[in-house]
Amino acid sequence: NYVLRSFNNNLSEILKFNLLEHPGLVSRPVSTIIMDIMHHYFKDNARLFIMSCILIWLLAILFVSLALIEFLNKNTVYIFVLLSSFPFFATTIFAEPLIIYCLCILFWSISLFLIIKFAKNKKTIFYYSGLIFLILSLLSLEYIISLLWLTAFLPIVYEIYNNKSIKKKLLLKLISIYVLPVIFISLLFLIFKIYIVKLYTNIDYTYATRPINVESFLQALYYFFVIFIEAPLMLFEVIPYILKFKFLLIAILIFILFFVLVKYNGNRYFKKNEFKNYKINKFFVLVLIFSLFSSVIIFFISFYPSSTFGYYNKMMVPSFISFSILTSLLFNHLIFSRYFFVPVVISFLWISSMIVQLDNFNKSWELRKKIANDISIKIKNIKIDENSLLIANVPYFLKENYNNERIAFTTWGFKAHLQLVGAPSINVWPICYRILTDPMFYPGHNILNKLHTVSNDMEIYYYQFEEDQEKSGFEYLGHKNDMLKKFETIKLNKINYHPIILREKIRLNMKKFIQNSGLL
Repeated sequence: NYVLRSFNNNLSEILKFNLLEHPGLVSRPVSTIIMDIMHHYFKDNARLFIMSCILIWLLAILFVSLALIEFLNKNTVYIFVLLSSFPFFATTIFAEPLIIYCLCILFWSISLFLIIKFAKNKKTIFYYSGLIFLILSLLSLEYIISLLWLTAFLPIVYEIYNNKSIKKKLLLKLISIYVLPVIFISLLFLIFKIYIVKLYTNIDYTYATRPINVESFLQALYYFFVIFIEAPLMLFEVIPYILKFKFLLIAILIFILFFVLVKYNGNRYFKKNEFKNYKINKFFVLVLIFSLFSSVIIFFISFYPSSTFGYYNKMMVPSFISFSILTSLLFNHLIFSRYFFVPVVISFLWISSMIVQLDNFNKSWELRKKIANDISIKIKNIKIDENSLLIANVPYFLKENYNNERIAFTTWGFKAHLQLVGAPSINVWPICYRILTDPMFYPGHNILNKLHTVSNDMEIYYYQFEEDQEKSGFEYLGHKNDMLKKFETIKLNKINYHPIILREKIRLNMKKFIQNSGLL
């Protein structure tokens, strides 16, 4: 939809719509402006979007590393750079033409770097610049809220050590300098998002938030399952995919890296001659742990699920930052022990997971484009008006599905892609075997939940494409009853069936157990 709008409208019209009328973007003006400019110039060039997102992410990692170097030895920071460059359980930030999910991290990382810089040399230009970038990050996307703990407390850790003491007067001063401004800016943003936005737009609700109920608590609780169970399981699941030459090369490079780290750097945790006070070390780690755990707020107050797989794993980005720093500390300890092989193996699986997903994202994009072009060719000479309906039986995931790298998803996204390649505007429902057997699979975009919108006399056409077959099918189907009969045939023959990945099976079984227990 964003790409299609960039073709059909000029930049000023797009900006006006997204800043004043789009529910998901009106409270994110900074990233919206930058995103709209990119869409205007990049159009449908997917590679430019992906390259831009990767570049923004790597710049963010650079600034976080420059901040961490004030606390940790180079060894640990090098490990952090290695791991954090591959956000294996937050990969969709690279697969979507929406840079807001990594742009806010870049602004936050610059803010953290500048405020730590102020703590080091007391130049006020760094302090106020850091606060400005913090505001920019919140106005880009508010899900960086859990990372604000690092912004507020890491400078205090640095200051306390350099003052060689922890006195009440000093602590209160540091809180007033670092913590209170972060709280004040956060409160101002909440007022802006909840109240001010409603004053200059027609949107009378707070986007993406949900009423707090039992489901909120269960969804928040599941976040910890994602961190401690899903993420490790995800690394285990990549093993069948890595028996390829390019992955063996990665393994060799990682082994060399760790060998060099062990050979030439003997410091384990904190910088040499710094942070010898155990309480300071402990405080540093506690701030990281609290930041990791506080990401649960995102899933407590919003409709978004916590997950390592599929479209919404982009919501795990803030967690990934804290997770990577803590993992780097652990790995730096292990490489000097008898368990040296553990960080080597995990790092190999970590990076391999990322590469497999990027490879699948590329294959999914190419297949989606192929399907859209094929449909466009087939319906150009057919008189399908806006009162007709096209049922498109297409793959939703690749057969070599690793992490639900999607081919089809939203009805409006599928329709927009058809228009993007020159097809006329039509009513279209993408379907697959799982759509027809599970009403809760993409429920808002599942035709089983919208059958009442299909009238009995509506003219219905049918398109079918399977991943391993060269030919596709297109036919006039008839009316609603004919469509329902076709659905039974699709279910019987399991057309466009894809296996459910293990982590999703676990999630579905847990959800079923909770529903049967009467909690939902």
